[in-house]
Amino acid sequence: AFDREHHWNRTFGGIIEGPYEWPVRPALEIVAEWNSSVSSTNSALAGLMWRKQENLSFDLGVRTARSDDQNIFEVRAGLTWGFPFKNRR
Repeated sequence: AFDREHHWNRTFGGIIEGPYEWPVRPALEIVAEWNSSVSSTNSALAGLMWRKQENLSFDLGVRTARSDDQNIFEVRAGLTWGFPFKNRR
């Protein structure tokens, strides 16, 4: 991708999660982003996901990152709610 100054942006990342069968499973996310203008961000997130019901999960994670000369620390929380999609034909 190009940024607004027409420099190339590159991103590399990966996510590893524990087995879906576990009610509480660990997760790890690693991301590296950089562009031609020497800007870069490296981050790692470690968290837990709790499947309360088949269609409802909660997650909590801690993310640390380094962006150029700044250290970043975040606590993240969220939920995933699923619902069936039926085709009306």
